[in-house]
Amino acid sequence: MKMNEIAKLEAFLQLGDTSKEAAGRRVYIARLALDMKQTDLAHILGTESQAPSNIEKGRNNPNVRIMTGLYRLLGFDFNFVMYGAISGVPIAHLPKLLEISETAI
Repeated sequence: MKMNEIAKLEAFLQLGDTSKEAAGRRVYIARLALDMKQTDLAHILGTESQAPSNIEKGRNNPNVRIMTGLYRLLGFDFNFVMYGAISGVPIAHLPKLLEISETAI
């Protein structure tokens, strides 16, 4: 990745913003990068079907169970979800995240 792509992606991911809304946006972005529906994510993480929706809408922060599942099962770590750190994204998903950031309104 080029430096300008990294800067754009960091802005898109709201680097450093620890609000529930920002964390929810990152869970949403991760789910899009994996081409998953909310129900698929809930099933994989072993949570109630509405849990991903509540997180993505900024109603709830991801709990320990969800954070652990995002990392162990999908590769997205705590630093990505809670802080927007690109280092917390699996390398294979970076091109998709960049694509999502370029098509976001």
